[in-house]
Amino acid sequence: MLMDVLSALRKSRMIDSIIVVSADRNVLKLGRQLGANSLREEPRRGLNNAINQAIHKHKWENSTVLVVHADLPLLTCKEVNTFLREAQGCPIAIARSKDETGTNAMVVNPAQVIRPAFGKGSYKRHISIFHRTKLQFKVQRIQGFGFDIDEPKDLLELMRHKARNNTARFLRAIRERDFQKVLSYTQDSTGLRMAPKSSIEREPEKTVPVFVFARG
Repeated sequence: MLMDVLSALRKSRMIDSIIVVSADRNVLKLGRQLGANSLREEPRRGLNNAINQAIHKHKWENSTVLVVHADLPLLTCKEVNTFLREAQGCPIAIARSKDETGTNAMVVNPAQVIRPAFGKGSYKRHISIFHRTKLQFKVQRIQGFGFDIDEPKDLLELMRHKARNNTARFLRAIRERDFQKVLSYTQDSTGLRMAPKSSIEREPEKTVPVFVFARG
């Protein structure tokens, strides 16, 4: 799924740089192989502190920043651009999870306007913070940002979508018991397909850095 999320982001000309945040060294290695930068999430530090640390490290306090989870297999470049365009002119924009309890993506402008509060039940927590601080915000409902993978039943639903991406091909290989193909996916990231640069969608808007949060 990380592969598909990175593919959608790489196609967008509205994205400036991509940083994969994870506590898993293998995930970070895969992110680098796929052209992203990496940031180790320390066990006691957590995602929210890791994001704040990176913002300060890269001096992005006054920049627009996008944070997105990696378990979004249906995410497309068009949806990324729509989300970023709709977020313009507003300090905060969030995309809620399909069960309406989590926050799967957030645009913050500027980055220092709020400390993120990702984690279980983050949607209500973020809304509470926005109201308490009197920040203007937008909630967007976009399929690719909303459809996350939390339970085995989500994988079955994903297969019914008949998506044509790396996650779908991996699931089909499992269903067809093509274990040689499954093994190639797990051992060699070069077997996964990234969109060629010639297919990158051109957008005139200002570019933003993005953090991709991936669990190992």
